[in-house]
Amino acid sequence: MRLRIKLGAMAVATAAATFLVAGPAMAGTTGHVRSVSGNEYISGAVYGQAVLAQTTTLPLKFRGLVRTYSNFTLPNNNGNTATIPTPQGNLHLMIVGAMVSTMKFLPGCYGIADTNFAIKVTGGTGVFRGAFGPGHVQLVFKAYLPRYTGRPHKGQCNPNGNPTTPKGAEAALYAQVTPLTIHVH
Repeated sequence: MRLRIKLGAMAVATAAATFLVAGPAMAGTTGHVRSVSGNEYISGAVYGQAVLAQTTTLPLKFRGLVRTYSNFTLPNNNGNTATIPTPQGNLHLMIVGAMVSTMKFLPGCYGIADTNFAIKVTGGTGVFRGAFGPGHVQLVFKAYLPRYTGRPHKGQCNPNGNPTTPKGAEAALYAQVTPLTIHVH
């Protein structure tokens, strides 16, 4: 159950991270507003005990049109909107379409959960005010999971179990907005 909550939270977080991508300081002094578009890439990961914490916070880096960062805490709900705070402003995003999740096990019940979904930037504050663009997010969660102890699945890996150790645990987010459009003055 906790793994599913983490996966849903990571999906929302990833979507939020993608929207953060809007550009840093691109303001001029002319007073005229113009639009600037470019690709934005967002990524970050944590390992070990940080993955197993009640809330998972990812240190995100933004590269491309906007170069900034965020310490983004994955939401503990399955909502379809997220806000990613950065020093350049808050990025707002929305998950669009269905989330596609896969789960596979390697030897020793090392589980790898991969969730992918489309997003769209819906504006924000600071450099993200009026920003827009389509994007994609990938959330990856890896950990050693327990085995079922009772029938009918006794001995099989339990994808709903809590991770058994921080060793090998990883939570990662990869996002891109292509293109992200922001307004500069």
